[in-house]
Amino acid sequence: MASSGLFRALWLFDDLRSNVTLHLRADLQLGVRQGAITAEIDDFLIDTFAAMTLNALFGQLQGAFASDAGSRVAELQLRMLGVPPDKARQVAWREIAEAPLQLVPLLRPAAS
Repeated sequence: MASSGLFRALWLFDDLRSNVTLHLRADLQLGVRQGAITAEIDDFLIDTFAAMTLNALFGQLQGAFASDAGSRVAELQLRMLGVPPDKARQVAWREIAEAPLQLVPLLRPAAS
């Protein structure tokens, strides 16, 4: 299944994983500078945060989790980052517009 391939790729390809965690770390550090996050941002937190996100995504793609998996994980992550419980719930469960996604097939190089 395509979703399991995506999941494995994120863990197996160091460059892809490094790029994702680089952006995650930058976003979390911005939250600390802005005073929204009180947790210490370290490698353990980054790995735990990423694992929670990927697990929710994979579980939902596989049909093992209900459609609220993203909000549930978001609320837990915000609490983990030191966001007050009421604020974490409000932010995690608010309605957001769906982002359009256009999938474009990759072209394979012509055989030589």
